[in-house]
Amino acid sequence: MTSEVIWEFAKSFCVIFFITFLFSKLSIVRRHLNTKPSTLHEKLILALLFGTLACIGSGIGIEFDGSLVNTRVIGVVVGGLLGGPITGFLSGVLASFHRIFLVTNGSTTAVICGISMIFEGVFAGLLSSFSSKVNRLWHLSTITVIICELFRKLMLLMFIKPFPAAVMLVKNLTVPMLIINSLGVIMFITYIEKVSEENEQVKARQAERILAMSEQMSSCFKQGLIQKNLKYAMSTIQENTGFEYIVITSTTSCIISNCENIPDLKISYQELLDNATEDASCFHIEIEAIHFLAAPLVDNKKIVGFLLLGRNQMPTVADSKISGGLGKLFSTQLTIGNLEYRANLLKDAEIRILQTQINPHFLFNVLTMISTFCRTDPYKARAVIDNLANFYRKNLNINAQLISLSEEIAHVKSYLEIIKAQYDSKIRIDYDVDDLGSCFIPPLSLQPLVENSIKHGLLPKKEGGHIAVRAKQDPVNHTIRIEVEDNGVGFCVGNALKESSNYVGLNNVRDRLVNFFGDDLLWEIDTQPGKGTKVIIIVPAILV
Repeated sequence: MTSEVIWEFAKSFCVIFFITFLFSKLSIVRRHLNTKPSTLHEKLILALLFGTLACIGSGIGIEFDGSLVNTRVIGVVVGGLLGGPITGFLSGVLASFHRIFLVTNGSTTAVICGISMIFEGVFAGLLSSFSSKVNRLWHLSTITVIICELFRKLMLLMFIKPFPAAVMLVKNLTVPMLIINSLGVIMFITYIEKVSEENEQVKARQAERILAMSEQMSSCFKQGLIQKNLKYAMSTIQENTGFEYIVITSTTSCIISNCENIPDLKISYQELLDNATEDASCFHIEIEAIHFLAAPLVDNKKIVGFLLLGRNQMPTVADSKISGGLGKLFSTQLTIGNLEYRANLLKDAEIRILQTQINPHFLFNVLTMISTFCRTDPYKARAVIDNLANFYRKNLNINAQLISLSEEIAHVKSYLEIIKAQYDSKIRIDYDVDDLGSCFIPPLSLQPLVENSIKHGLLPKKEGGHIAVRAKQDPVNHTIRIEVEDNGVGFCVGNALKESSNYVGLNNVRDRLVNFFGDDLLWEIDTQPGKGTKVIIIVPAILV
């Protein structure tokens, strides 16, 4: 090999480096460094790209002793390794056609090299299944290039006549082409891998930044677009992203911004709405020579505002991703906050329904009983009236989410005293309750259970029965154990859960306690038909 040929090779190497730079910008190439293309469309695109690279390798090749010294194998091998057998085959076919018909017009050497290209592409494609098992792809690529070069030189020895001329040709070309193509494929793969790794690191840093901001601003938007909450969000965004201008608006007015030094900042809210989409993807808008990225804030599929992040220069792709990510994050917070608000309203509504469910038969019976007692036992009538007043007063005036357990027990006692007066000796009541005035539970947690025991447990028995209400605190486990037990007729638990019309009170209490305490609630029903029922509730001791 003369120094002139080596110099020409060096220039070819520069061309390879330039092409490598261009290929590193293609996402489809970077994406398939670690994953194989899954669709025929992707395989065809890769075959076209790497087949073109192989053709360029032939085009910049150097004529030497009737042969072409080139870097064609790089495109075919890399295409096969990244795209699989189909991509390798098609890349080889494209490179073969170019070599045979467009470069040297069908010489024996051209035909041999062209045919070998097809086999080399398929061979590299078959080796692609091992690419995910090696630490670095350039290791496998280099070995594959060396094997393909040696295979092609063997083909030349077998088919070029006279044989001494073939030996001389192979002797002069083998080592330089092995070196040049090995270095070329190493440079090609390592550079693209490096660019891909850097891009992934940038994405990771962006994701980490977004995650850090989301943790810091986890509740800023849950109460809606309220200025006092958004002020902290605005300062957090500016600190973590470096945007000079931050504006948060509703669909009609500015809620908060850091653009006080720009008094003439005029925002066209109609223009924002015209450009916005409900998927919260951001778009570019220029206001008073400031380049803003506007991300819609969406609540329940409705645009309720905008997050505007601005710079004095054109925003980058990374800025767009950050802006769009924050818009989606804040939209999710708005939706979650709205759902939580509706859930709280629903809970309050359920309690109100329970509080206002005055059973007309119960009230009619009690009033009839009072009327009778007024003639036969006025003092007893007065006691029943007091208990009835206390019962409905507590039933209708509970506004808090939690009440003290002593208040709940007092509510239950008022109800049971009315029942005891109504059925006299048929109902026997026993209390075993600690002093739990400082412990709190959701209102109407016990009275529906006691009512259920009376109506479905004791009253069906001709002789009546006994009901016990117990409430004990466990200072070790910091829990409260509540029991409502009767020796009534009992029931089948499975049927109780299904027949909600008969056991609506039981099911409502369980559902509300589950919603409030979650996994911390222990709910157990011990019942046998004909032997009675015990409802056991264990909840965390809430001390206020």
